[in-house]
Amino acid sequence: MNDVELMQWLLENGGPAIRYRTALELAADLIDVDIAQLTTDLLASPMTQLWLDEQAQAISGVYMRLEENRRSRQSLDLDSTFRMLKIKVLVIG
Repeated sequence: MNDVELMQWLLENGGPAIRYRTALELAADLIDVDIAQLTTDLLASPMTQLWLDEQAQAISGVYMRLEENRRSRQSLDLDSTFRMLKIKVLVIG
């Protein structure tokens, strides 16, 4: 089996990720393939959907932690501002 035959076999028998990577990384100029269809197939595959869902959850968790930190900093800023105002009132008063 030569390289082109091997690539054709991978494109015919591989799963969505194998077909996509074979087309992009191995068969780029050797075999005519529909990259748009391979991309659609890859994105529609259950494994890709699972991975994308996990990534979305991870990103959501990071966003939530960043938002909590921002709110915490705002609260600290307000606390320190009130303390400074109280000190100024005591000093002036």
